[in-house]
Amino acid sequence: MGRTRWAIAGGVLALLLVVGALFLWRGDGGSETTGVPLPAPVGRSDGDPFAARSDGAVPAPPGSPAEAATAFLDAEVAGDVEASFPHLSADDRADHVDAAGWFEDHADIWTPTSYRLIDVRDDGDGAATATAAVELQPQIDQFAGLVPARATLTLPLVQEDGGWRVAFSDGSYAPEYPDEAGAVDAVRAWAEARTRCETAAQWDADLLDSPYLADSLCGADGELRLGRPDTLDVLDDAGAYLDDFGTRAADWARVVPVEGPVALDAVAAPLGDSWVVIGTSPRGTSGSRP
Repeated sequence: MGRTRWAIAGGVLALLLVVGALFLWRGDGGSETTGVPLPAPVGRSDGDPFAARSDGAVPAPPGSPAEAATAFLDAEVAGDVEASFPHLSADDRADHVDAAGWFEDHADIWTPTSYRLIDVRDDGDGAATATAAVELQPQIDQFAGLVPARATLTLPLVQEDGGWRVAFSDGSYAPEYPDEAGAVDAVRAWAEARTRCETAAQWDADLLDSPYLADSLCGADGELRLGRPDTLDVLDDAGAYLDDFGTRAADWARVVPVEGPVALDAVAAPLGDSWVVIGTSPRGTSGSRP
């Protein structure tokens, strides 16, 4: 939000009104960019929105947008937040406060391991856009959501202080997911293991929605027949998945119908180059079924 200096002359009532307005402003999600938005600041670890901020000037090395994007991404891949923080735009630095805040705000859900700069476009008026193919540390959990193994990054840059800086909070990435045919293979391996009362191809958290359906496969006899993968729309109630992962789960989750000794819909998620089962639901009645 930048540094804010409060005047004494407004009285306690004015101060409370300003503080209330500030917190309402911080809660506004703002406009969306194309693709998945990059991590936004979540505030300092001490929870104090009025914590002291660094007033020191952050030098920006001269050079082109391509050089700025390269320096920033090199530092991010190296895990060097002290080096990547100065390459952020003035607005981003104000939001994250310092390198420690920058690390806290983004490291859990944006951890690139490599990148390849594809294109840098001069947008005019002191703005540019870099595009890069990035590899990330894939993960899936209810806090970070789903982080793909690969994505195409769109990174805006702005001209500041005689150099170029990265407007990270205005960027986005387009995830790349493995072929959905792998979801069927994963569900088959998972269902066969569950009939043996074993676990395979399943994520490391509790199954969502109706785990009793998975439990009922233990010791069940009979042929397992799987249908083709579909989206969450085929479920009568996808709330368990959308509540935990947000509306973007509709983009990446795949529902694979299972017929046999137990009828259920297995919901799979891409994890890296593979798929894992994250939940089981009663058979839906809409959409395409086997």
